[in-house]
Amino acid sequence: MAIKIYRDDDARSIFVENENGARFLNSLHAAVNPDNSSNVDIHDQVENVIIVYNTVYSEFMDASGAAYGVSSVSTVNALNSIFNASGTSSDNVPEITSSSSINITAGESINYELTSNYGVSISLP
Repeated sequence: MAIKIYRDDDARSIFVENENGARFLNSLHAAVNPDNSSNVDIHDQVENVIIVYNTVYSEFMDASGAAYGVSSVSTVNALNSIFNASGTSSDNVPEITSSSSINITAGESINYELTSNYGVSISLP
């Protein structure tokens, strides 16, 4: 039985056909089953449950019915790429705008400020 899995960017959710409701982006993780390398498991990391267990990789389909991969590894990679989201709510990807290299002589201290577009900042003591 094919399992249709697709991402709805408007809802910012993942839908697994025949599952109860939507799953949050960044909450699912696909992995090759440790006991059968041709099969795939999908773990909901928020609820800490396996929602798909020990299923042959060829059973995973996108919304149009196309297979996600030609092996368990390529299927896991394809699924994890749609499960994850980064950037801002406007889908702008963070970009470092400051220099990413530092030159220093032994014994000197470093004072560096990283700047970015759409980055997340933290303050350290």
